[in-house]
Amino acid sequence: TISMHHISGTDRHQITFSSLDGQIPSDNAVRVIDAFVDRLDLARLGFAAGNPREDGRPSFDPKAFLKLYIYGYFNGIRSSRRLE
Repeated sequence: TISMHHISGTDRHQITFSSLDGQIPSDNAVRVIDAFVDRLDLARLGFAAGNPREDGRPSFDPKAFLKLYIYGYFNGIRSSRRLE
């Protein structure tokens, strides 16, 4: 979905034929990373999101990139191509 300032992912709780949220075990570390980053105030921590332009495609939410970075760190994945 596209918000006014950032691109956000598809709602994980939306049920189609199968829910992405239902495919991730309840004890998976991804859930901890997701909940942790969602509760962070990135601006207060010094993360600058920049000023999105009014034209063109919106940027991705910085929290999504932070979640990927933390996931990669905990799993020893240093390559952005491997994270993809």
